[in-house]
Amino acid sequence: RAGVTDEDDGLAAYLSRQKIVVADGHHRYETALAYQAEVRAQPLAGAAEPGALAADWVMAVLVNAAQERLEIRPTHRLLRNVDAERLRGLVQGPDSMFQAVPVAQEALGERMADLRDAEEAVFGLLLPDGEGWLVIGDADAAADRMRREPGSAPARRLDLALLHAALLRDRLGITEADVA
Repeated sequence: RAGVTDEDDGLAAYLSRQKIVVADGHHRYETALAYQAEVRAQPLAGAAEPGALAADWVMAVLVNAAQERLEIRPTHRLLRNVDAERLRGLVQGPDSMFQAVPVAQEALGERMADLRDAEEAVFGLLLPDGEGWLVIGDADAAADRMRREPGSAPARRLDLALLHAALLRDRLGITEADVA
């Protein structure tokens, strides 16, 4: 109920009776639940009232699923002003952390969908000249790289964290300030 005021009790009561479907963000939700369980497993925190700990709360965006023409899209990163040769370097030559597989531009979305449940991180890359690529991470090399990153272990295992650390920052030199 963080952020919900006393005047919003009617809203809170209404939402408590609704069915909620997690269509996107399920990794964040699962990570939040795992973090809550980890915190609540600590002796002092386990006795706290439900809702008393910051770990009991998770930020969410609720969308009316009954809305006509609802469309939920995946998160994309559009890279601007990146040196074309540096970008092409992501898919050229041998790499210990990523394998690059050429894919026709029109087939890239379907191939990404096919690999949705892959154990390895999978990214689609569309170069300015229209070439499509799957960039597939090596699970062991990625885990080794992400050990150096701050934050919790579950957060470091997210594909998005690997994308920002190993590809955007390490390979392309795009800093957090650039992203912001």
